[in-house]
Amino acid sequence: MLHRVIWVKHGLFLFMDDGLEFLPTVAGPLLALYSLMFVCGVGVPLSWGKLRIGQCLVWIGWKFHADTCQASLPADKVEKALEALRPLLHKGSKVQRRGRRLLCFTTPSLCTFIPLQFAPHSSGLAAADAWADAEHAGLGGWWLPYGAPVDAAEICWFSVQLTRKSLPSWFRADGNSSLQACVAALEALAQLILLALRRRQAQLVYSTVTVQFRQLCDNAGVTAASVKSMSQKEPLSFVLQALGYYCCRWNLTLHCSHVAGERNVWADRLSRDEIPVGVDLRKRCFVDIMEIL
Repeated sequence: MLHRVIWVKHGLFLFMDDGLEFLPTVAGPLLALYSLMFVCGVGVPLSWGKLRIGQCLVWIGWKFHADTCQASLPADKVEKALEALRPLLHKGSKVQRRGRRLLCFTTPSLCTFIPLQFAPHSSGLAAADAWADAEHAGLGGWWLPYGAPVDAAEICWFSVQLTRKSLPSWFRADGNSSLQACVAALEALAQLILLALRRRQAQLVYSTVTVQFRQLCDNAGVTAASVKSMSQKEPLSFVLQALGYYCCRWNLTLHCSHVAGERNVWADRLSRDEIPVGVDLRKRCFVDIMEIL
């Protein structure tokens, strides 16, 4: 209802029974009072002890800095994360499952601010795929530059052929020597390569605005895991960590959407080192896999 009442640019967020409102600095105090009068008038119960107004507020466990459009962890949560990390200083120590979940959520933010400004990348369609048997694997993908028609001659692309020995020793599924058992991790790696190449072509550098890239993937499990940016299955979890680190390093976010395998023909053929008809060989791109892993 407040969206209909406040007729200026604003932001309203609700998590369970905790609300957050962003308002322009010039009219912020007046509009905040107006919002309070409205919710009280319609009978919404308020917790006056939790009510705060200002440019730096703590909400649902995060400290929001409205003046710089950033968010950070409060000091108490930083201390909890560091406490969970301390056992790792001793050889042979393990982190409990609860601690691992805390670290996955908080570690990327211990020493940095998280930007709250997002901008979608203007590039066109993009997709990646992977295949594997016991000893060999292939990764392939493509993307269309902004404004280019959906034509094989217009795509930028990559194709990488791997063997079991060319991958790190941790790239195994529960000690299984077959690469076929690691196909989900290979699919995620193909998405990471595609993201890295698109960022490099766009010549993006780190900024306070988070740039979102959209890509297609025909592996439903990888698509779902990329949303959470975590998995308990190795080596997929390791590749997702590398993906998360890359996104934090360049202030990017990856949005993977599922596409049916029969519609992901170009990426599938490229992963098998087969060049689709009409593809421009001069638009092939290369990347050092070990560098991004």
